[in-house]
Amino acid sequence: MVAADTAASTVEGMIKDRPHRLDLIYINQPLYFVTFATRDRKSIPSLDRTQIVLEQYAHCGIARLYVALGRYVIMPDHVHLFVRGDQGFRLSPWIGGLKRAVSVALKSQRLWQAGFFDHICAARRVTLRNGITSATIRFEPVL
Repeated sequence: MVAADTAASTVEGMIKDRPHRLDLIYINQPLYFVTFATRDRKSIPSLDRTQIVLEQYAHCGIARLYVALGRYVIMPDHVHLFVRGDQGFRLSPWIGGLKRAVSVALKSQRLWQAGFFDHICAARRVTLRNGITSATIRFEPVL
């Protein structure tokens, strides 16, 4: 059992009608699909610099926190990424640190919208008639 951070209590006052995050997640080392957006959907000043900072942050996460960044897409006004950490991983502080690192590097205060949206990706094993086992990934909303 992994205790997830409780961002709902801090975000609740900032984003009206935002779904609450789960207090407990019964998946060992969940894989998260995360989306976070810029404030008022303004463009990110430098996509290239954002990518460099994202990759540097990911390398530090691997070395210090045992956090792995998976595939990601940096769009003009938002970011999608996959991330997984060890059993002590807390998603909210990690995303907050990433957003802060990008803001500092771009010298752009108040760049990001408060909060983020996340889903847990759960693998399901399926055994086909010929005996081959495959894994499919489905997205479970974290409410």
